[in-house]
Amino acid sequence: MKKVIIISLAILSVLVTIGFCGAQLAWGDDVTRIEFSKLPAFGKEQVKNALAIPLSEKERISHIEKTENHTGPVKYTIAIRCDNIKAFTENSTTLKNNLPQVSKDNIGAIGYYTEHNTLYISAFQLDYDDPSPEYSQYCGYAKKLINALTLAIEGDDGTRPKHYKPSEELKVKKNIDRSKQREILNTFGIVIPEDETEAFVYSIGYREDSSYKNGFWKFAIEIGGIKDYKSFFDHNNHIKSENQKSGNYPYDKEMLGTDYYITYYKLYSNPTVNEIKEKDILIEVFED
Repeated sequence: MKKVIIISLAILSVLVTIGFCGAQLAWGDDVTRIEFSKLPAFGKEQVKNALAIPLSEKERISHIEKTENHTGPVKYTIAIRCDNIKAFTENSTTLKNNLPQVSKDNIGAIGYYTEHNTLYISAFQLDYDDPSPEYSQYCGYAKKLINALTLAIEGDDGTRPKHYKPSEELKVKKNIDRSKQREILNTFGIVIPEDETEAFVYSIGYREDSSYKNGFWKFAIEIGGIKDYKSFFDHNNHIKSENQKSGNYPYDKEMLGTDYYITYYKLYSNPTVNEIKEKDILIEVFED
């Protein structure tokens, strides 16, 4: 009898194990894949800066992925399409200095591998502050890359704070070229501090009211990527943002480094010759 019970328990244990593994296989990994071309401008800039690999016209970032496998840490992956994958990987000092070459099924903490004409860079979300020798060589690069990919995948789903009023009914444009962003900032008279390397114009809004005798034009811009809001406002004390006017100062320590948008408005009514030139520069952004 005792022998029968032992055998029964052993069989039950095997069945439970098979059932658990089967459930995991059925459950599968949660993979979030985003085409790089569909990312907002800020997301693209973040990823390119963290990647730190110069790309020519023969290489392009295809997509990024976030993989949650339920049994281990989250994995982030960047896919780069290359015309000549062998030459590209051999000539990349960034790969040589920052990443080990690994296999698809044995990445370790972070590394790169190739398949056909695509270079894959993968990194697991681990505690890279751990002094483990496995991480020490790659920790700085890995942290920047994972942070950029996290922001790109999760940071712009339309829920981040904005200050456009719903009643404005502005025509809005996003994904603005960097050269146009500089023109917009110059026209608004906004100064970006030198150390705010991730600042960018997230969007520009525009409304025209023809009921005014000499015309009325209203523009609004949202600026993202600011790390030190107090310093930013101090550099632009000649013009107040909508955030400052509404008393919503994101000066608190816990707010620094978030994706809080700073909004500025600019109005033109009965414009002067110079103001007409400014207005036309802003309107041209919508004509591209």
